[in-house]
Amino acid sequence: MRTLGNILWHFPFLGFINAFFTYVLGLLLTATVVAAPLGLGLLELGKFCLGPFGRAMVRDCDLDPNQEIGAWKAYSWLVMVLWFPLGLFLSAVMVVQIFFLCCSIFGIPVAIVVAKAIGTVFNPVGKRCVSIEAAEELRRRAAVRELDGVGRVEPALRAAPQSAAVSEGPILEVRPEDRSRPHVSAGQPPHLSNGLKIALAAGGAVVVVVFLGFKVVNAFRPAPQSASTLAATELQPPIQKMPSQIPVVASFAPPPPPVPTSYSGAADVVDTATLSLNGQTLPLAGLRSVGRSEANAAARAYLAQAGAVKCDAVPVGGWRCVVVAKGLDVAEVFALSGFAKAAVNASDVIRNAEGMARESRRGVWGAS
Repeated sequence: MRTLGNILWHFPFLGFINAFFTYVLGLLLTATVVAAPLGLGLLELGKFCLGPFGRAMVRDCDLDPNQEIGAWKAYSWLVMVLWFPLGLFLSAVMVVQIFFLCCSIFGIPVAIVVAKAIGTVFNPVGKRCVSIEAAEELRRRAAVRELDGVGRVEPALRAAPQSAAVSEGPILEVRPEDRSRPHVSAGQPPHLSNGLKIALAAGGAVVVVVFLGFKVVNAFRPAPQSASTLAATELQPPIQKMPSQIPVVASFAPPPPPVPTSYSGAADVVDTATLSLNGQTLPLAGLRSVGRSEANAAARAYLAQAGAVKCDAVPVGGWRCVVVAKGLDVAEVFALSGFAKAAVNASDVIRNAEGMARESRRGVWGAS
């Protein structure tokens, strides 16, 4: 598919012309020395345009997170600030271009390439062109570093032996290597890239703004009147009709009290898919209970040691509860420990956690 996409990008959409001019512009800016940070970024963008369906643009700091901030780095930041107004304008133009390309259906391959390049056009300083596999590896390493910064879940729930029932014990320790391996269940649709999501959302916003603008203009535009109608209106005063019935004064009931959308405090476990907090029963979004008393006891012990949680209502139904001290999603921890299963409306994070628990035979998966 990548080879087919690159062929369509060059023929019939003439992508090699775009790559050529981008590369030439990068060479000219690099030759000026003053704009060299921009030129180097555009050179990498030109390399990307030669095969956009097999490559991705990343930042230098992603390739080397421990690089030192020297004079060149500080000067690149200054150039990036000066480029910001022009980069913002070019990005807005590209968003409009993506919208019309998607509307044409035939231009969707070009819209995908423009969406992947919009971040580099907005800020070409410090960007590098790498393969898709390298970009995925960089994102995986960044996720591992983020998890190391947040901290690990402790204590751990040990996986139950295959020949025995679910064993009592603490929650499983969430290791970085557990979360670094993506697990995609069968039948799940492919994910769009972040650049394409942003571009499509911005295109929809442009359509809404244009539609509402026409509505507002038409609402305030006075309706044309003929000469005869205008004369009759000016000469004859309006006739007011007496109401046939006496209007009934409506009784105003006091508004209902607002329903809270957030709760905080120490939570108790009703089951591994439902918490009790401040006298309220809060079902966890994306989870369904396994109906095991051992799992309920282990989950209750984990919350007692983790401390206070904060629960917020989510649009898909249910509540998302996070441990305040560690910032960990309670539903993800329960699914990763194998003491809860993903519901129909579960997010990708919950489904991945369940898949990893099934692979490692943890909790109920170890007893099956």
